[in-house]
Amino acid sequence: MSHLLKSGLPLPDALRVTAQSSNHWLSHDFSAEIFKHVTRGWSFGDAISKADAKGLLFDLETLQLLRLASESGALSEILQRRAKILSAQLSNRLNTLSHSLEPLLIIVVGLIIGSLVIILYLPIFNLWQIFNLWQIV
Repeated sequence: MSHLLKSGLPLPDALRVTAQSSNHWLSHDFSAEIFKHVTRGWSFGDAISKADAKGLLFDLETLQLLRLASESGALSEILQRRAKILSAQLSNRLNTLSHSLEPLLIIVVGLIIGSLVIILYLPIFNLWQIFNLWQIV
């Protein structure tokens, strides 16, 4: 949406295009809800607050930034900056998660390979015991 706003498209049109071009039902419904409120005369910040009343999609900091950005006229710049910040935060969280899961995955793979080795060699050991019993008799 920030690219649409940066190219000079008015906010309601950018919201409409975003809602129509979205391939995810949640972003489509959310953009359509904001579009409905904005076309009824609500401010962008109030429209987002109304559409996300439970705070499921946006945190309080993002809501406040978007409200200020819409009032100051710098919405496209703030949207781009916030997207970069949230993208970096998500990347850091995913890296932390992957580094945390690495030892667990190594242990699980080791257990699977160890189990396979035991399962494959157990019949050979049983045959060796049977062979030794035959030699004794």
